[in-house]
Amino acid sequence: MSHTLPDLLRRHRRVRALSQLDLATATDTTQRHLSFLESGRAKPGRDLLTRLAGALALSMVDRNALFEAAGFLPPVPEGPLRDAAYAPIRQAAWRLIEQQAPYPAMLLDADYDVLATNAPLERLLAMLELPASVWPDAGSRQPVRNLLTLSFHPDGLVRYMREPESWVPGYWQCIVRDATCHARVRDIAAYPHMAAWLATPAAPTDAGPALLERYSLDGQPINLLSMMTTPGVPSDITAGSLRVNLLFPADAATDEWLRGLDA
Repeated sequence: MSHTLPDLLRRHRRVRALSQLDLATATDTTQRHLSFLESGRAKPGRDLLTRLAGALALSMVDRNALFEAAGFLPPVPEGPLRDAAYAPIRQAAWRLIEQQAPYPAMLLDADYDVLATNAPLERLLAMLELPASVWPDAGSRQPVRNLLTLSFHPDGLVRYMREPESWVPGYWQCIVRDATCHARVRDIAAYPHMAAWLATPAAPTDAGPALLERYSLDGQPINLLSMMTTPGVPSDITAGSLRVNLLFPADAATDEWLRGLDA
């Protein structure tokens, strides 16, 4: 997939359903100039790039990619998570994951690669006996564990989803907006079952205040509320890219079933 500045601008604008006029107005420029940027006939300065990144609500990773594509140094620093500077963040993430028991939790990076899991999640997925192509053994380097693959691969959690057409489109829109692994997102969206679900987004008439993940596991309807938490006011990509995904039961029956896995 191309990473030129025109391609990045067009993709981010379209994902957010903004017209050129919408984005031009939000960034105090003209539609004509934005059209020139998207066609490669003009180049932006740092100030305009900063306004574009802000109006598009880009993640730190995507913000850096936008600046690099325009020929500027990336504005947000990045370092390896194992560095001592990140120890408080690592420890806080581990505490969140461990304290989530008896409910599942995992630590993710910007590509939705799974960096850590808690015991309830491991027990739940072990029960499903997923193939290694979907959920490799812990510590495996290739392939890496990835939430998108786990969820949407034909041999993954899609086999257990209930009424996916009612909640997957909304769930997927959040992923497309936030994910930096654009090639993986494109490949997964091309799966036949995904293309069918995403072709006609369901009207959120009875979705309630938040989308629930609905599954049928071990003959039991399972309804989960997923929450993502990130470090507060991160100052670099490594910290800003971390996400703790916490899963909660959305009803008493699901609560009882999840607690039973820990028995």
